[in-house]
Amino acid sequence: MNKKLIWLAIFLIAVSGLVLTKYMLTKDSEPEKKIPVVRVLEERRNILFLPHYLAMELGFFAEQNIDVQLKTVPPGETAHNILDEGKADVIIAGPGQVILADPIKGVNSPKAFAEITQKDGSFFIARETNENFQWTDVKNRTIISGYPTEDTSLILEYILRQHEIAPNWHCNVIENLPIELRPGAFKSGSGSFIVVDEPNATLLENQQMGKVVASLGNDAGNMPAAVYMANPQYLDSKTTVVQGLVNGLHKTQQWMMYHSVEEMANLVADYFPDYERDLLIAIIKRYKNIDLWSDNPIIDKVSYDNLYTAIESSGELVNKSSYSKAVTNHYAQRAVRTVHYVPEDKQKPKPGLNWRYIKSLFS
Repeated sequence: MNKKLIWLAIFLIAVSGLVLTKYMLTKDSEPEKKIPVVRVLEERRNILFLPHYLAMELGFFAEQNIDVQLKTVPPGETAHNILDEGKADVIIAGPGQVILADPIKGVNSPKAFAEITQKDGSFFIARETNENFQWTDVKNRTIISGYPTEDTSLILEYILRQHEIAPNWHCNVIENLPIELRPGAFKSGSGSFIVVDEPNATLLENQQMGKVVASLGNDAGNMPAAVYMANPQYLDSKTTVVQGLVNGLHKTQQWMMYHSVEEMANLVADYFPDYERDLLIAIIKRYKNIDLWSDNPIIDKVSYDNLYTAIESSGELVNKSSYSKAVTNHYAQRAVRTVHYVPEDKQKPKPGLNWRYIKSLFS
């Protein structure tokens, strides 16, 4: 009897060994679960897109089990064309020229699905300091602006017309300079005013070449100036991935409410290697002061209609995209309902037998 038990024990040990050996041999050969890759393309490297950079550095996209790979549009190409060619999944850009002012592309027309900035980030700089600047001061003067179809140029024209100033009639607007040549032209003496975003606004002030006298974003009102966009086919086929992207963005938007501009600057310093730390902090602070970044990813209809009106008034509107056609808030609304961030030191203590909660009852 004892021999039978011994042989049974030997048999069980042998079987267990075989099972274990098979597991060890097949463990490494099993295919690893792949993390979905999202190819995100930004139209340029710009602090306007700060929430996206922060989400990458804070690991908020990784928490959503997605691998976000960020690239910048190469010289001579456009984000819209690259998206249309299928070389990117999502683009970060202004919806004005990409959605509203482009020819109709049928089913390939991209949809905006999350808002990053809620107003234009450009500033109006005057060569001659005027503490009481009024838009009527531009009459009979020259303004250096962007190309006619650039979002910022369209918004500038919108503001001028609101003040009954006809561009290139009551004032001269230079619209044929590449973006990299505009600050140099202003410094060389061309124009009485210039429209620039950061870092050029702060750099021109630091060099005492002019002074910021207006924010186009503040004067034009809220508009979805920078958004995530993708083709409808991608949104329909990659719902989980898209939701993860928007969730990561919204968690960052909440994170930004609790953290300082210095912390933000430290996290994104590698994205702007040519910026000194003080310059980076100053730029982020200036943008925060005008309430540039959205606190949630929902694209508001009133905000969209404001942008639509601005472009329509310029005469550049070709593709008359309605709000329902150009925007989907499905992912943004779900993110707002389900994603919540509060730093641990700001959280209310939970009821129960814990010291923080008992202490809070007497504070």
